[in-house]
Amino acid sequence: MDNIGKFHAKVGQDKLETIKKAAIDIGYFDLSDEYPSQISDFPSTITSVKINGKRKHILDRQGAPQKLKEFESLIDSLYKDVRWIPFPDENK
Repeated sequence: MDNIGKFHAKVGQDKLETIKKAAIDIGYFDLSDEYPSQISDFPSTITSVKINGKRKHILDRQGAPQKLKEFESLIDSLYKDVRWIPFPDENK
């Protein structure tokens, strides 16, 4: 991962629609909210989806179903070439 911290970007509606369709296809809103790990420093992936006013966040640390892993990979691939802009550091 190259970007550490908080970043933002503008993306096209086509990418958002692809993610929306994939979320519906995998039953994102029916998945668990968290897939925890017994290892405290295990890497985490957090996804958040909002469709038709319904919002859900999933914390994936370990043991998530393959369809969630594939969804995370889809998001990563769609946003690989996006120009990410860091939020200003509020502590400076």
